[in-house]
Amino acid sequence: MANNIARPVNIPKSIVGINLDKTNYDTNEIVNISGSGARISATVTMKIFDMNGDKVDELNITAKSNGEYLTMWQIPADLESGEYEITVDDGASNTSTKFTIN
Repeated sequence: MANNIARPVNIPKSIVGINLDKTNYDTNEIVNISGSGARISATVTMKIFDMNGDKVDELNITAKSNGEYLTMWQIPADLESGEYEITVDDGASNTSTKFTIN
């Protein structure tokens, strides 16, 4: 008699990633934000924080069927120069990256 014991299958977990078109920007400039590894058709929440950790903006977009996402964000004219951080969360994983406003 064969031993038909189910064994767990390790499926690699997808980790959401983020890419910016560059690392230094001026106010009023457009930031191109893209990434991959998001859950299929998931809502991807992006939060933008200033150097004090205060939230500047929040964007919600839907990932494509291949887990990729793409959006643009215009830097408000009244933001101060300094380092900012964008966090990305698809409900299963998250990551962040930093950029500078001149």
